[in-house]
Amino acid sequence: VAIDRGQCCLCLPMQLGVGLIAMIAFANACLCAVALLTQDVRLQPNGYDQRVSRVPSVVGFFGLAFGFVGLLGTYDNKPSWLRAFSTFLKAKLVAMVVVMAADFWMLLQCEGWLKTQRYGHNTAMDVIAENGVCHYARCAFLIGCGLDLGVWSYFTAKVLNYTAQIETNISFPIDFGIEGSGSKTVRWKMYQVKDPTSEMDRAAQIRKQFLDGKRKVQEQIEAERTGLLSASRPRAYGSAAPNFGPDGMLADSKA
Repeated sequence: VAIDRGQCCLCLPMQLGVGLIAMIAFANACLCAVALLTQDVRLQPNGYDQRVSRVPSVVGFFGLAFGFVGLLGTYDNKPSWLRAFSTFLKAKLVAMVVVMAADFWMLLQCEGWLKTQRYGHNTAMDVIAENGVCHYARCAFLIGCGLDLGVWSYFTAKVLNYTAQIETNISFPIDFGIEGSGSKTVRWKMYQVKDPTSEMDRAAQIRKQFLDGKRKVQEQIEAERTGLLSASRPRAYGSAAPNFGPDGMLADSKA
C-alpha cells in the first residue's frame, strides 16, 4: 500500500519529488564540471570575487556522486544514503551563502572601482564599473541570488523532511473496514469485488452439515456394532438370560 508522505513542488508525491531533486543535483554537477574545465564564468552563478569564484563549482561537482546516491536512497528508502545526500545539499547551501556575501561585498565597491589598484585585474567588475551600471548589477545580483538560494533551500528542506520520515518510520493508520457500519460494503465496491461474507457463511453451513452427517453415520455404525454383539451372545430358552457358572457350565444343569 502506497504511503502518503506529503507533496513536493505543490503537485508531486514526496518520493518522486526528492528523486527529481537528486537528478537536478546530478545535472547541476555536470554543469559545474564543465565550468571548472572551461573556466567560463558564464556557467557560474557568481564570479565577482575571484578569491572564492570556484567554490560553488567545486562543491557542486560532488553532486555527481551524491546526486546518484540520493536517487538510489530515495527509491530504496535507505536513511543513510538520504542523510549523505542531505548533508551535501546543506554544504552546497553554505558555500552559496558565503560566496554570495563575498560577491555582494565586492559589488558595493563598484562606484569607486576605477580608482582602486584592483582595476584591470577583475574583468567582471571592470566591465560593470566602466559602463556605470553598478546599481542595476547589484539589484540583478540580489534577485538572481535570492531565486537560486530559495530554490536550493526548498530542495534541501524537502530532502530533510523525507529523510526524517524514513528514519523515524512514521506509522500510518490502516482502515480494516470495521470503523463504520457501511465501511465494508463501500470497500468492496471501491475495489469492484464481490463481498465474500455470503460465500463464507455458505461454506460454514456446508461444513456444519458435513460434520453432522459424519456424526450420524458414526452413530449408526456404532449402533449396528452394538446390535451385532448383542445378537451373537447365546441366550437360554425363555426371556431370562442364561446363568453360567465358573466352570462354564449352566448353573441349572449342575443342579
